[in-house]
Amino acid sequence: MYDYITQGAIIRSRATWYELGEKNNKYFLNLEKCNKKKSSVHKIFTRDGKLTNNPKKIMDELESFYASLFDGSSCPSDFATSMFLDNSGGFPALTDDSRKIREGKLGYSECFSVVGTFPKNKTPGNDGLTIEFYLAFWPLFGRLLVDSLNYTFEFGELSNSQKQAIITLIEKKGKDKRMIKNWRPIFLINVDAKIASKTLAKRLQNRQIKNSAPEILQRMF
Repeated sequence: MYDYITQGAIIRSRATWYELGEKNNKYFLNLEKCNKKKSSVHKIFTRDGKLTNNPKKIMDELESFYASLFDGSSCPSDFATSMFLDNSGGFPALTDDSRKIREGKLGYSECFSVVGTFPKNKTPGNDGLTIEFYLAFWPLFGRLLVDSLNYTFEFGELSNSQKQAIITLIEKKGKDKRMIKNWRPIFLINVDAKIASKTLAKRLQNRQIKNSAPEILQRMF
């Protein structure tokens, strides 16, 4: 049990090296604590230029900043969107056969082939299930997972847990950490949702589509 706890601390601490059979839990736990401190926002400049270390004000400023950043005002215009999506302008379109290959329910074998392509020792989402877990227990519940993803295809929406993600902030190197704009948000998505999205992305990796990309760019510009 202690070995498993140590392994979790190693992954979360982002240590790039450790001796085989290392038992020094305190070292990795301290590393994890140090990294957590680095990713914590202790003081920031507010919108009116004042420096504050009040946790409530910091949370309010972060919420306001990222709410305005992702409010949709920077989305492409309707004209640009229609130009991109309108196939009548001469853009290559999928054939009926290609469309059938890329649409439809996920297959057990194609999902399993994707599971083996994920990098190991990565931080999981909020359910705590890593890619190593899915690799080890795929024969036991792989079909149940694929069935749940295919139910999403029929129902039209992911389940609550599959839509959840942990949002954390990563500091931009060499920038003033007291400025909110110098923190980059990342989303830790649960692995089951990643399996679905990567399987669909793999379906789009078609030589015909890739070869047509330069022609698309030439027509657009």
